[in-house]
Amino acid sequence: IDALRRYASLLYDRLSVSRDWLGQTIRALRELNRLAPRDEQTMERLTGIYMDLHEFALAEELGKTWVEFSQNNPKALLALARASHGNNHNEYALRLLVDAANRNPREPRNYPPLVELLNKVFQRHEEAHEWVRRGLENAPLAFEVQMAASRYFEDRRQFDSAQQHLERA
Repeated sequence: IDALRRYASLLYDRLSVSRDWLGQTIRALRELNRLAPRDEQTMERLTGIYMDLHEFALAEELGKTWVEFSQNNPKALLALARASHGNNHNEYALRLLVDAANRNPREPRNYPPLVELLNKVFQRHEEAHEWVRRGLENAPLAFEVQMAASRYFEDRRQFDSAQQHLERA
């Protein structure tokens, strides 16, 4: 397994240079996932590749396994929420994001997809604004939170506020 792990890591690193390595990388990561189904790095990498390929069903399925094995790792929860949203399972994605933001309120990466889902998909603008407020309260200097606030205010056509948050980002 160690040799396969090193090989898969090398292939994965090569993806940053050329997408020509994609097929080999996926095969190696799938085999590694089959042999070591609890390996979080493998699940993270494979989920990310599936998301990039818009293979949301595969990403969501693997994301559920990753969340289960990682005992609700925040990175795994966020990946699963994004995959679920991509797979049009928006209610489920929303529950995951709210849970993640409540568990880890200082984690700035939780806020942008949560605010976007509430604002654009569910049209729950006041609730989205409340999550913007919470994000700014819990992670006021975070780029992700400032950008989520800027996008929220831009969508609400409040351009002065959008500009202020964009400048802070």
